[in-house]
Amino acid sequence: RMNAQFLYNPPYEGKEDFTETRINELVSGLIGDSSIPFEVEDLSFWRMDCQIAERYYINQGNVFLVGDSAHRFPPTGGLGMNTGIADAQALAWRLGMVERGQASPMLLAQYGPERRSAALQNSAVSYDNFMRMEQIFRFLGLDMRVATAAAQVKHTLWFIPRPWRENVHRTVAQYAIQRIQSKIEDPNQVVMRNRLQSLLDLQRA
Repeated sequence: RMNAQFLYNPPYEGKEDFTETRINELVSGLIGDSSIPFEVEDLSFWRMDCQIAERYYINQGNVFLVGDSAHRFPPTGGLGMNTGIADAQALAWRLGMVERGQASPMLLAQYGPERRSAALQNSAVSYDNFMRMEQIFRFLGLDMRVATAAAQVKHTLWFIPRPWRENVHRTVAQYAIQRIQSKIEDPNQVVMRNRLQSLLDLQRA
């Protein structure tokens, strides 16, 4: 079983653009062998965000924000889940002490500033991780701006039959593959490999 993620570009693309034919082509291209059978079990859409709530605690009604209700990060680094777990831990022990009469309710007011500060730092790291990954994409010839431009052209040509518009994406994908192959087959591939390795090393920095 495999979980595959593909880039799409709202508002120029939507769910209706991902037809069964296009999805099968994407997955088949990812596998690299059209003779291998597969079955798509589910399809969902999500948007990458970098958002943090202004307040985590509203004392009127004792409303607390924890995890994804308080922040949304790019997935690069896995910091969203870890930050959410830390939110829950930071709130749980405070609630426990207040409920047992071991601390003043003012302790709860500290939860928001503490956890929001951590979220700000972690969201910045997550975004930086994404930008570093984009350096690798561009090195391989996969410039996201090209994909966005292709989606915009496809959206503009809404009056053209769908199969023709889907050819736009197919052409861009073939171009990207050719760019990657040209880099791999470059006679100076040792230099290219070292450059790629230096970019990968940045991911761990």
